Amino acid sequence: MAVTIASLEYGNRTPSEFIAQTIIESGVHGNYSIYDGVKDKQQIPVFAAALTWGTDLCTFDPQSVASIDEKEFVTKNYKWAFKNCKTALQRSYRSLMLKQGQNNSETMDSDFKDWVFDYFSKLAGQHVGSLAHDELAAQITADANVNKEAGAAGSAAKLIDEATVLDELKIVFKAMTEEMYLSNFNVNGVSRDQSIGLAFILPYEVYVAAHVALTSAASLQERIQIEAGTLPLKYMGIPLYVDVNQAADRVLLAPLNNFVTVVDDIADIKAIQTKYMEELSSDYLWGQFTIGFGYKKSELIVEYTASA
Repeated sequence: MAVTIASLEYGNRTPSEFIAQTIIESGVHGNYSIYDGVKDKQQIPVFAAALTWGTDLCTFDPQSVASIDEKEFVTKNYKWAFKNCKTALQRSYRSLMLKQGQNNSETMDSDFKDWVFDYFSKLAGQHVGSLAHDELAAQITADANVNKEAGAAGSAAKLIDEATVLDELKIVFKAMTEEMYLSNFNVNGVSRDQSIGLAFILPYEVYVAAHVALTSAASLQERIQIEAGTLPLKYMGIPLYVDVNQAADRVLLAPLNNFVTVVDDIADIKAIQTKYMEELSSDYLWGQFTIGFGYKKSELIVEYTASA
């Protein structure tokens, strides 16, 4: 036995992995593994190995195995556009801002133009977060190898109540596999596979309830640090992250770098451009990016779904 490699269609395979670069200004998605320079799709390696033991010291019997599997990640194109027409400004009170000649790009309202540019850039970043959630949720739902736990009747209400939210998170904590637990906590030096950093990914409602529950029991100094943002919010030693796009009855527990973002060019994630079209007396604003999302190992994910 030796190395086995999955037989897949040859795709764009590159060794570069840029960890925890910022995809959007804030949010859990900035902690994903990033594969840059992916125009269409990329095969990302997933490694595994196992030892087979013998007892004869004088016999070389290579039965131990290692494997290189690959999972395909695909990008999609997204584009938005906006037309800022001079006529609308000219016929309104904003005409007071139009200081230059009629056939001059400076005739446009510069205050409004700057605001639109900045605000649309932020909206593009929010859309990236929404895309990440939707794509990953669909993949996890269809994946039978993800560790899935269903809450008891009434658990949906308990999950968003500060008096009971920690009891619900305890269920999620106990649903993790032995590999996840030992790889995260490294109990007595016992380590499985590689060191991973687990995280709870919570919807906004659950995060707020957990925030209240955890800080109520914290010391004054801990509360000051948490509220100042210098001390991360943790439960059972695992940090909490909020995903505002996640449904209020759903909690994930997983290493954040197990999730993957593939992009065409990391610098273009929030690409936004503008051009003045003289023949149309308008500013054209547009943005576009190529991006995709997925995860490496299903076995390192716990999905908890509460019940009404």
